[in-house]
Amino acid sequence: MNLKPRLIKVLIAGLCAVFFPVIQSPVVNAATCSSYSVGYQGPLTGPEAGLGTSQLNAMKFALTKFKAANSSPMLSSTVATADDQGDPTFSSNAAQSLINDPCVIAVVGPAYSGAGKVALPMYLAAGMPIITPSATNESLSKIGGSTFHRSARLQKDTNLDIMRDIATVSPEATVAYFYNGKAYSPNLLPSGFSGITVTSGPLFPESRAENAISIKAAYDAGARYFLYDGQIDRQNIQDFAQDVKALSSANRIIFSGEINPLDVKEFYTTSMNGSWFYPSTLSFSLLNSTLGSDFATAYPASSKTFVTEAFDAAYFFFQAIAAGADTRGKVNT
Repeated sequence: MNLKPRLIKVLIAGLCAVFFPVIQSPVVNAATCSSYSVGYQGPLTGPEAGLGTSQLNAMKFALTKFKAANSSPMLSSTVATADDQGDPTFSSNAAQSLINDPCVIAVVGPAYSGAGKVALPMYLAAGMPIITPSATNESLSKIGGSTFHRSARLQKDTNLDIMRDIATVSPEATVAYFYNGKAYSPNLLPSGFSGITVTSGPLFPESRAENAISIKAAYDAGARYFLYDGQIDRQNIQDFAQDVKALSSANRIIFSGEINPLDVKEFYTTSMNGSWFYPSTLSFSLLNSTLGSDFATAYPASSKTFVTEAFDAAYFFFQAIAAGADTRGKVNT
C-alpha cells in the first residue's frame, strides 16, 4: 500500500504548528471586545450534523492545543457557532449571525458548497475572512473574492497528481475510473493528459456481478489502471480489488476520494498489493499519531474526514489573533 509522496508533502500546517515556539502575547488595544473569537458555520443539526459537529470539535481541539502553548488574552476561549444544517436555505441567517457579532473576526466554514454560495457574498461585503475546510466547488473562489480561502484540497488538483504519476510510468495508458453510482456527482478525470485515455462508469454496491462485467469491459478496452471512487465500505472495496486483480495481477488499483488509507489497512488483502492512495482528506492519525490519539480520546464520536482541515484553518486564525490581529481586515492580511 503506497501513499503517494506528493500528498505527504501537503502536510497540514496547523498540525505542525502545534509544536512551534510559543507566540508572545501582544498588548491588547482598547476596543469594544476584550477578546476575539473565530466562528464556525456548518451543519450542527439535521442529517449532515455528523460532519459539522466533528469539524467544530476539531476547532475546539485546536483551541485547547493553542491555548496550552500560547497565553493570549486577545483570543477568546470559545468558538462562536452558526448552524446552517448544510442547507443553502439556512445559510444566510447563519452567516448574518456571525457577521453581526463584532467580536467574531474570522470564520471557519461554510462546510458545504451550496451553503457557501449563499454566505460568501455576505462575508465578502462584511470583510470577514473565512477558510472553508470542506467546500470544494471551484466557483467559490470567484464568489468569495479576497476574503475567501480553503484548507480543503480541490479534487481536480488530486486528479492532476494521479494523471502525472501515471504518465511518469505509463505514458499513453488507459485508466478506468469507477465512481459511486449513487453519489450526486462523480469526480471525473480528464482524458488527454500526456496521451492518457480515461474511461468511466458507475459502481453499485448491491450489484457485484454487474460491476465485475464493467471492470472486465474496461480491461478488454485496454485499461490497466483502475481508479476506485466508489462507496466507502470494506466489502465493496475488497470486491473491487479482487475483481480487478482476477483479470491480471499486474493491474494497478488507485484509491481516491474520502478513503482513509489507515481504515483500508485494517482489512487489507493481497489483492490490494501495490495500490496507490490519493485521499482528498487526511486524518489526524495519518498526519500525527499523537494528535490523532489525543483527538480520538477527547472526541471519540467524531468522524475522520475533513476534520484536520478544520483544525488547520482554526489554528491559522488563532495564530493571527494572538499575534495582534484585532480586526477582520488584519486577520485577512
